Amino acid sequence: MRRPQHVKKSWFAAALVAAGLAAGAFAPVVHAADLQEEGLPYGPKLSGSAPMPGRSAHRIPDVEVIDQDGKSYKLHSDLIKGKVVLFNFMYADCDGICPLQTETLKRVYKEFGDRMGKEIVMLSFTLSPAVDRPEKLKHYTEMHEIPEGGHWKFLTGDPETFEKLRRALGFFDPVPEFDLQNATHLGMVRYGYDNEDRWAGCPAGSLPKVIANNVLRLYLPASETWLVPDVS
Repeated sequence: MRRPQHVKKSWFAAALVAAGLAAGAFAPVVHAADLQEEGLPYGPKLSGSAPMPGRSAHRIPDVEVIDQDGKSYKLHSDLIKGKVVLFNFMYADCDGICPLQTETLKRVYKEFGDRMGKEIVMLSFTLSPAVDRPEKLKHYTEMHEIPEGGHWKFLTGDPETFEKLRRALGFFDPVPEFDLQNATHLGMVRYGYDNEDRWAGCPAGSLPKVIANNVLRLYLPASETWLVPDVS
């Protein structure tokens, strides 16, 4: 389906807002409480620095998720609380941008080195939870040679909950006919530091070292975070 030119422009602008880029290129942002989705459990107000004036601290839905090994977790309590997190949405049968995103994020993972697991976790949520059950996600991780160790989890769960979760995390297209098609999903990654309630995002097609640098800037002094981009 071809997207009309006027729709492309409005979609792109809305995508930037949804990705947290409207406040400044790659600048950490705090989301307003009215972005929360009805019917999702949220934890208590996050600790850390005070929210922006007039806004409540962002809350990650504490829903049940299942990883590629069949293990169940509470999203915020078990996987995100107190950590720096990088996440995206994908689906196993995608033959478009998903494999490219996965390969890019593998290089980002490598850039983090020993920080993975100790300070940083990576999460990939499926857009097709009814189809992408743990065994299928496990096959996907093996096919793409995802590093073992449990620091990058591919997550599935209840389809209705995951649909609300997708919207709560900002991965949606404001044009309904495109939002409902997995093949036209947003090619974005988001990242945040839970302790400071700082959240931002960037295109998944960015250079891996640029993505890694943006994530590290959430919680490290600037003098310790600059990584020279590899343009090869």
